[in-house]
Amino acid sequence: MFKRVKINSFRSISTLEIDDLKRVNLFVGKNNCGKTSVLEGIYLLSNPLSILNLVNIRNFGEKYDFETISNLILSMFRNMDVDIPIEIEGDFDTNIKKKIEIEYDTDFIIQYEEFEGDLPIGLKIKYIINGNSNLDENCFNILVNERKLIISENKSKKSIIPLRMGLRIPILPLRAGFKKYSEVYGVGKSKYLSPKINLKDMIKLMDNLQISKEIGNIIKTLQKIEPSIKDLRIGAYDNIYCDTGAEKLMPINVMGDGLLRMLSILLVMYNAKDGYVFIDEIENGLHYSSLEVLWKGIFEASKEFNVQVFATTHSWECIAAYRKVYDEYVNEMDGIRLYRIEKEDDDFIVIDYDEESMKVALEEKWEMR
Repeated sequence: MFKRVKINSFRSISTLEIDDLKRVNLFVGKNNCGKTSVLEGIYLLSNPLSILNLVNIRNFGEKYDFETISNLILSMFRNMDVDIPIEIEGDFDTNIKKKIEIEYDTDFIIQYEEFEGDLPIGLKIKYIINGNSNLDENCFNILVNERKLIISENKSKKSIIPLRMGLRIPILPLRAGFKKYSEVYGVGKSKYLSPKINLKDMIKLMDNLQISKEIGNIIKTLQKIEPSIKDLRIGAYDNIYCDTGAEKLMPINVMGDGLLRMLSILLVMYNAKDGYVFIDEIENGLHYSSLEVLWKGIFEASKEFNVQVFATTHSWECIAAYRKVYDEYVNEMDGIRLYRIEKEDDDFIVIDYDEESMKVALEEKWEMR
């Protein structure tokens, strides 16, 4: 698990450090204070190959043009200043230190003549363990233009992905060439859930749980919100159906956004064993009366599957439910933390609340959001 993270020159963040991270962590703050950027920074540190997934997270579109891709990649650099590299580092509870450095690459290791169309955008990602950097062992290069995505490791091409049907950056899998990287550098499973629900992604996650016969645990949690649910099934036309005891199965997306959001969070949790889950605007679509059920499901899954959770919220009720549910797990957790991110001009300030100070703040109705 991460215990400390420091982020430099990423998105709008000049420098920001977060200490004493726990198994389940909640981030709050005003709009545009950098909460989502903190989530993305830790997500990136948990698996550097997730960098192009950030394009999907920010854009939410199915297809978009190369100029949009270019701007989204450049926006990872603070003020779009590509002369200043992105640096994100973290300490783990195993006394391991990890750091990534991301540079805008103009000295292409892969010859750009392999591309058709515009000159590609290049990124060089250096992944450092325990402060010992060896460029021959842990340096990745990514090139993308409107037709191809090429990823190289140690100057050797590993993946060439055509981008044909419009431009949609794929979720990067750990293909055969990257399995050793995953094992050597201890890259855990990292799942990022944005406020907008992607039903196709949910179906893939649900399929995994049906194969492992773990879908029953999720159904039990959903029944606390909607008792009529007896089963969940994957059906035609990329949809998930609920068996409510009626004559026909019912598409889950007509049963309310709250139920769909709850299912998406639980599916991500159950598919991230020994890894990390990042949930932006966790309360989105949920009625306040469902928040305690949600947090119980998250605490249970994080404990059972050894998952570290990072979430953001704007909701006072969500904070209160987070703190209340913790009391039921106080003997099974290492504590909880709420971090308020504040921005003053170009400076970022982190105010942290442990379980006791959070309880006092809630009782006294202090503003933490």
